[in-house]
Amino acid sequence: MAWALVGLNQKSLEKAVEYREALKEIQDIDIFGPDKYSDLSIKTYTGRLKDYTGRLFEDYDVIIYMMAMGIVVRDIAPYMAHKSVDPAVLCLSPDGKFIIPV
Repeated sequence: MAWALVGLNQKSLEKAVEYREALKEIQDIDIFGPDKYSDLSIKTYTGRLKDYTGRLFEDYDVIIYMMAMGIVVRDIAPYMAHKSVDPAVLCLSPDGKFIIPV
């Protein structure tokens, strides 16, 4: 099962790297962020996240977004097909305290 964790700013991406390290024996997680954060040992994208989300939907079984729920809903809406084929989508608060299934 392929997992992706997506952040938008340095603070959330640094937290994501911590999570990846803590979970490495249980699950391999790819972290994605804007290309300006390439120094954090993550995979990066250029342009708008909304445009990159389609690729994430194709390649990952679970996508965890570390950002506001409103951003997540707007970004995934064009790519949703059916619950039987879409990846599991979770919204994790940027501070890592709360997680909500989308």
